[in-house]
Amino acid sequence: MRIMRKSLVAILIVILTTSLLVACSSEPRLVITDTSIEMTSNNFTGTESHTVSLAAGSELTFSIDSRRGSLDIIVSDEAGYFVQGGQGIEGRGLSFTISADGEHTIAITGHSYSGSVKVNWE
Repeated sequence: MRIMRKSLVAILIVILTTSLLVACSSEPRLVITDTSIEMTSNNFTGTESHTVSLAAGSELTFSIDSRRGSLDIIVSDEAGYFVQGGQGIEGRGLSFTISADGEHTIAITGHSYSGSVKVNWE
């Protein structure tokens, strides 16, 4: 009985430790569809980027829910030139229209960022 109790306690400690490590992970969780990118993170520092094909007149909308830290969001064209974006974004939205057809890269850089970002395009 005593060995069984110790084994159960050891298993519970391993489960709790694993759960805490996963919850405290700084790696963002990404969901990418044909018309959106959604990123949720806890203390993320780094850059996540995704390239999408957009037509002139496409609207990019960023919905941001910050709990801590800040974001830089940069959209560049296929030649790597800056199209639009912002630095130090905290808990607000951002929206703009693409002016030229082509491949565009959306780069989201977190600075100890906790929260979520959703990017939609049409």
